[in-house]
Amino acid sequence: MKKPGALSFITLSAFSYPQNMEQLFLRHHQKWAARFDHWTMESTLKKLEGDYWNFILRLHFFSIAILLLMGLLISQPALPFLQFILVYFGIILSAFILLKYILYKPRYEQDFLPLLHNTLQHLTISSKDVLSKAKSAQYKTFTLLLIQYVFQRLSGCSKLSDGNLQRELLCKQYGISNDTLDALLKNLLMKSYQEQTPKLQTQILDYFSEANHYFESLNCKPGVDLLKEMLLSLQQAKKLPF
Repeated sequence: MKKPGALSFITLSAFSYPQNMEQLFLRHHQKWAARFDHWTMESTLKKLEGDYWNFILRLHFFSIAILLLMGLLISQPALPFLQFILVYFGIILSAFILLKYILYKPRYEQDFLPLLHNTLQHLTISSKDVLSKAKSAQYKTFTLLLIQYVFQRLSGCSKLSDGNLQRELLCKQYGISNDTLDALLKNLLMKSYQEQTPKLQTQILDYFSEANHYFESLNCKPGVDLLKEMLLSLQQAKKLPF
């Protein structure tokens, strides 16, 4: 990352580096997200676009004005006060017009704004990738239902399909709607194993394999044995006992 210095501040070159823009974006996003509920990255983008003109450039030009004032005081110490003021403000006005068209506007359009939008796109893709990886690492809903069924059988609780209350609890537990749960149970449980398509048969075997690995990791032999019994029963043209 390019560290900002006096020269990079004067030339605003710090905004020409993607690493600096990403750090700037994240720092301000975290600050505003802590202040406002449901703050989005798009809101941070709009905020920074406004801050470039309303804060960054004001601070920059104020610093330039101070430097020009010091330079004029050193070079023209004997200048009468009124004449000094007129000369100073003439220099300030000329400097602002010059900086606006050779630095402020070009830097905003060619570096700050494109890199800001690129940062937003990069962070959005990165966050989606993280969520996608986290989701892919989770057990599928049917695997969770198998685990749930085994635990309920071992503990002597009722079956998964017993009662609307239990179905409602399952929907809350797995973050799915009642319609999704119904569709899952109908598609996978209403037919025998042999009546399923080859693709679904493979998926069901994968679900059993994941559930089996879960109970093996817990060293839960009764759970492993029950799953083997269920799979054997299923492959003998019987339906799952949900």
